[in-house]
Amino acid sequence: MKTSIVPAQITSLEDTIAGNLTLTQLILLVVPVFVAALLLTVLPPMLKVDSYKLVVLVVLGLPFVILSLRLKGQLLFHTLLALVAFKNRPRLYLATKFSEPCQVCATKLVADEAMLENSTFADRPANDMLPLSLTERSQLDLGLSTRKLTFLSDRNGNIHAVIE
Repeated sequence: MKTSIVPAQITSLEDTIAGNLTLTQLILLVVPVFVAALLLTVLPPMLKVDSYKLVVLVVLGLPFVILSLRLKGQLLFHTLLALVAFKNRPRLYLATKFSEPCQVCATKLVADEAMLENSTFADRPANDMLPLSLTERSQLDLGLSTRKLTFLSDRNGNIHAVIE
């Protein structure tokens, strides 16, 4: 069997269906036609052209025609989808690579034993929750207060952290 290499330029081109129109452009141009047929049959006077129907059809069809246009080789529809995805991205990140470990979630309960025995958790004032220091957070996260952290290497030179 004979094989040949296909250049990347040939495989990356968009498929054109009719002339220079792609499938996305054809769908964007055909949707207003179906909506127009539906409106002409449903709105009174039925199956007759009227001025208010033409205004509605132009107002509904014009955005689809605009979205099917190309600007710098890219459909405006795809550009609009990219902008919507960018605007809807998450803007609140809970942790970054510069944040301390367990900075947001770790808190320390400061209360005496009598208060713990005599009251419920809901009765405690809000100011008895204080943030932990960095060493306390790392001990809470890894459990280092009672365990031992060692680093072992294997034959391939990989380093493994072992908590004993």
